[in-house]
Amino acid sequence: MMGDGMEKMRNGGEWRMPAKEDAAEAEAAGAAQRARFLAARSRPRSFDRVRERLLACCRRVRFAEAARYRKPAGEGFVEGPSLRFADEAVKILGNIETRQEPCYEDGERRLVRVSVTDLESNLTKSDTVVIEKIVERKTPRKGREMIGDCGNSGGGTAHFVRASDDEILNREGYLCAKKRRNLELQLIPQDLLDECMDEAAATMRRQDAENPEAARRRLLDSFAALGVAPADLGAYLGHEAAACSPAERQSLREIYAAVRDGQAAWTDIAARNGGTRRNETDSRIALQAGAAAGRQPAGPVSIARSGKRREI
Repeated sequence: MMGDGMEKMRNGGEWRMPAKEDAAEAEAAGAAQRARFLAARSRPRSFDRVRERLLACCRRVRFAEAARYRKPAGEGFVEGPSLRFADEAVKILGNIETRQEPCYEDGERRLVRVSVTDLESNLTKSDTVVIEKIVERKTPRKGREMIGDCGNSGGGTAHFVRASDDEILNREGYLCAKKRRNLELQLIPQDLLDECMDEAAATMRRQDAENPEAARRRLLDSFAALGVAPADLGAYLGHEAAACSPAERQSLREIYAAVRDGQAAWTDIAARNGGTRRNETDSRIALQAGAAAGRQPAGPVSIARSGKRREI
């Protein structure tokens, strides 16, 4: 028994309170939880009011440009409401409780339980986040604890080292925020989410139409803050960034939101698009060669681009 009343219980290497203090803490937590439920029932939300306020947010340019994200997934891209949108929506929805509690930890990983509860309907959505304590580094700094290494897809060597405390905290923050976003969105009606995404996209189309040059400069400045130069954007688009269309600007905004929130890395996005463009070029060359030889393709050829397939 330690002097401060804490004792170490051998259950996953966690520090736990003795039974008496543990029971008192559980009773206090239960009383606080009951108080939150009573307060929520005394001030129920109005979905008409929630819809009005959310749509008003989506009409603000600064909010609209960060309301959607887009990132690579599988052979294409996925898109949807961003972390910023989900957090704002929960604040407007009201009577929502979010919790993030560690439930296990050892030398290899940390498990954190993330839950979101609608206090009005007593509906809880929860999931567990696994934070690995081993990270991959191409050139580990001197003094890092080496775990092992293996070959990577680029023909080089990937080194696995023990994660530092800051690396663990950063990864925990990102993974828990992402999981919280997914759980929060489950409490919002899907038709309202769709309406908000449409309104955010319409806001940015109006902004682009009013001052396309200002919109282009702001987009370039946003990426530059992340270390992505205009030349990198041009390589991704296949033409100069200055000549991007309104649809390309919107797509880049959604990609920026994903990179800024840590959901995707620009290098992965650039590599994905570069490979897609090479596949499309190869397909066109094959078609042109076949036409020159007097051969006709057996059927329509599908070309994958940005997660969609189109026939040529």
